[in-house]
Amino acid sequence: MLRPTVTRIPQRASVDVRVILLVLGLRVAIQILMTDFIVSVDLQKKFVAIHAQRSPRQGRSLRSHFTSVTDKSSTAVLIAQCRELVLQQHFQQMSLI
Repeated sequence: MLRPTVTRIPQRASVDVRVILLVLGLRVAIQILMTDFIVSVDLQKKFVAIHAQRSPRQGRSLRSHFTSVTDKSSTAVLIAQCRELVLQQHFQQMSLI
């Protein structure tokens, strides 16, 4: 009767494969994060250029924020803060505060 031969992989070799896969996965994750960051910065630069070009007043400020819309609670807080800032500026211009 023929028995199938089972080749055992040494435990150290399996750990090495796991470590290699972990490192490769981390490299891919870092590459994705860097790509997202580069795209975000490029978009920010374009919005700043458009704002400077089309702004009716010179020296008008533009505030930008990097955020993730997938987090509803932090996005709601950010929108509320921006709304508050805009209202506060309008009230100051009208000498109400």
